[in-house]
Amino acid sequence: MYSVYNNILRDIESGEDSATTNRYPTTIQLIVSGIRKLSTIAKMPEGGAVFRGLSGLVLPPEFFELDEQGCAGGVEASFMSTTQSEEVARKHIGVNGLEATIFRLELAKNLKSQNIVPLYRTFDADF
Repeated sequence: MYSVYNNILRDIESGEDSATTNRYPTTIQLIVSGIRKLSTIAKMPEGGAVFRGLSGLVLPPEFFELDEQGCAGGVEASFMSTTQSEEVARKHIGVNGLEATIFRLELAKNLKSQNIVPLYRTFDADF
């Protein structure tokens, strides 16, 4: 079901009539509420960071350019899986020949956002 929720949060067209499509607002709100409650008791990962590996991702130059408020980057509108192991993230970067990116997300208990640092950007995912 995660892909259903993520597609709704990312507002990906399903081809269905949006007036009759179940957007799962209560379910998504309960998931968010549960994550927030669990975050109050969860221990921070050692080193304070988690990793996310993606293949076929080309980050535009604007991703790295600071805006008028001194910020750069982007927003993930849906739930995102991560790992505490950089090696596990490497396994999720996919097929050779596609651009691959591994993000290192620096976490903070008192923030609702993270500092995302691209660790690798390559056209050969087998490094």
